[in-house]
Amino acid sequence: MNYKSSTIYAWGIFVGILLAELAIDYSLRITSNDFYGHSNGIPREIWFFPQIVAAIFGMYFIICGAKYLKNIKYKIIHVVVNLIIGAIVYTLIVFPYVVGSGIGSL
Repeated sequence: MNYKSSTIYAWGIFVGILLAELAIDYSLRITSNDFYGHSNGIPREIWFFPQIVAAIFGMYFIICGAKYLKNIKYKIIHVVVNLIIGAIVYTLIVFPYVVGSGIGSL
């Protein structure tokens, strides 16, 4: 494994878990009587758990990939850039679903 394949694993796991969670939430809401109800979909107590798991596994593979880089400066840049992109990707995936579907608001 090298830093490129490790980075691909990280992004696949991160985006895959987020999309799976949103698909499950949407499926639960669409099959219930009230799509917008607070008791429908994934419960609030569980909502962030898959997202935290996705971030932890994604970061693990990003850090594993950074160990293949020789220069410490490149390692830090690799991790920081992926963190920033991860925050942006998270926002672009979760925010439109929550606000666009009407289940949450600003």
